[in-house]
Amino acid sequence: MSITGLSRSPLTRGLQHIPQWPQELSSFNERDIKWCYNFFMEQAPHISVYEKENSLSNHFKYSISTGLIININGLNQPFNYNMVIGLKQGNVVDVSWIDRKDGRLLNWLMSCGLYHLTANPASIQIGYCGLASVYPYPFSSPVPAISVEQQYGLIIEYIDSLRFSSTDAIHKQSWLNVLKDFWLKVRTSASDIKWLDQDNEEQLLWAWHYLRDHLRLPPSIPLPVNSKEYYNAILASLDAMTILDAFGQPNAEKQVFIARFKKAWSQKKFRAAGKAKKPYHLPLTVKAKASLEKLALVKGCSESDILEELINREYVAILLDAQGNQKY
Repeated sequence: MSITGLSRSPLTRGLQHIPQWPQELSSFNERDIKWCYNFFMEQAPHISVYEKENSLSNHFKYSISTGLIININGLNQPFNYNMVIGLKQGNVVDVSWIDRKDGRLLNWLMSCGLYHLTANPASIQIGYCGLASVYPYPFSSPVPAISVEQQYGLIIEYIDSLRFSSTDAIHKQSWLNVLKDFWLKVRTSASDIKWLDQDNEEQLLWAWHYLRDHLRLPPSIPLPVNSKEYYNAILASLDAMTILDAFGQPNAEKQVFIARFKKAWSQKKFRAAGKAKKPYHLPLTVKAKASLEKLALVKGCSESDILEELINREYVAILLDAQGNQKY
């Protein structure tokens, strides 16, 4: 559903409007209608576009007939269709940097990006504007498995629904630019994720469960259904871990976690590669033998399993790097 590209989707094409729709607003497309409804109507937004048009048409007629006054650009002004067009131009802004096919970015926006920005508007210069919206924050836990197209549509509608009482697009565009800059700062570097193979289903499932077990999965991230979605969700989860310090730089906590994350995968690979066992006789001192027997008893496993675990752990710690490659 490209909004600003050359191809036009149902979100951006003009509509076959209802008969009573104002001629002055005939150029409004589906995205414009959704924005308009969320801006003027304090009702549940989850109805069809044509139902929204019908409600808006009645609202517009009533507003004009009663001489409704609303505050725009800090001034009280009588309601008219030129004002509606101006408000649309100040609110339905350029979102071309949000790639509708970038599942990683869309997952990050849904899991924390938009929430972080809308929850912290104080640092943004917004003039005669506000971040109030009748559209509820849509990305609450748990989020079911939804397509990338659905994610994109939800995100764009939510961005549009944030009401800036200005006909000047610079205010809302500045807010959106803050979101873009934030994304570029928190995005996990390529060097930190190159060990993840988007075609390795076994690794991706392991990584997903590792993040879940370590409470690192954002609760509002959509449930993946295939390898590509798992890969994007894992990367977005790592992106969501980034915490910026007072100077706008990522802190070290995330890097420590990623190092442990990679080493855990290296250990799993190493253990899997050494499953074939051969009998060996290792001479041990009486004290070492007694200690081994006690460890096996306490842990509920065999003596050979204890020895293997200790050897593997030391091998990975000393001889392998973070990517699982031999250091010596």
